Amino acid sequence: MSASLPVRLAVLGVDARDTDDAVTGLLGELTLLPVDGIARPPVGDAPDGTRAGELVALGGVLLTLAGNPEVVTSVLSGLWGWLDRRGRGRIEVRIGEQSLTLDSSTPEERAVLIAAYVDRVLGR
Repeated sequence: MSASLPVRLAVLGVDARDTDDAVTGLLGELTLLPVDGIARPPVGDAPDGTRAGELVALGGVLLTLAGNPEVVTSVLSGLWGWLDRRGRGRIEVRIGEQSLTLDSSTPEERAVLIAAYVDRVLGR
């Protein structure tokens, strides 16, 4: 069995209310993905690189999932699918020291980004 992998998500919306609504919606979506645990951390500062007035971070979401390529790939694909259906916003994913920003991109770009990220995170 794979070791558990802690994942931090920062959900970014156009304002504080949009971000809070996005996190609430994402929590429901996460129950459909292969995650072992879901928690809301205390509200903190906006992630590095966030421009004031453009996007606001309200805490985020902490996940625990199996540290294998199939699960990580499935969760990242599911998060990107949720963003597509939502039509706006951004999610910053952090596993250890490695981060990946999920936003608008083509399916081909996503496949390349996810594969590279999984390789970096899992040391393949």
